[in-house]
Amino acid sequence: MKVHIGADHAGMPLREVVVTLVEKHGYYPIVHEMPNAGPTDDYPIIACIVANQLQKDVKARGIILCGSGVGVAIAANRFKGVRAVEGYDEAQVALARAHNHVNVLTLGARITLRARISSLILAFLRTPIDRSLRHKRRIKMLDEIVYSRGYPHVIK
Repeated sequence: MKVHIGADHAGMPLREVVVTLVEKHGYYPIVHEMPNAGPTDDYPIIACIVANQLQKDVKARGIILCGSGVGVAIAANRFKGVRAVEGYDEAQVALARAHNHVNVLTLGARITLRARISSLILAFLRTPIDRSLRHKRRIKMLDEIVYSRGYPHVIK
């Protein structure tokens, strides 16, 4: 499986660790560079680059790194078909993957414990999505919220 990986300047110290782990476990990392990388680069750009790739290849996954993991998750979630979650706990990542069908894991290079990175990434890459009707229904509801500016059955 292809794993698109991107980082802003704050995420760069963690990027090679992530690439090595992805490759070590039999996945195919594709590294995306930040245009004009440096201390003044803007994290939404790398999130957009990775999210665009996932729209083209729905079987791929993405890992995006920034200082907190939050900004890139917000940016990536604005793209149709992209569901990103900031990973902080293995159980949380596995549940997000299984129940919410996330295809992007974001990590905060300034806050993610180095000892936890491998288990977070493996939880993300190894957990299959749960294809139960209830989860499919909920994913459809999420898509309707995002793409119609509000879930029509809830908002009046």
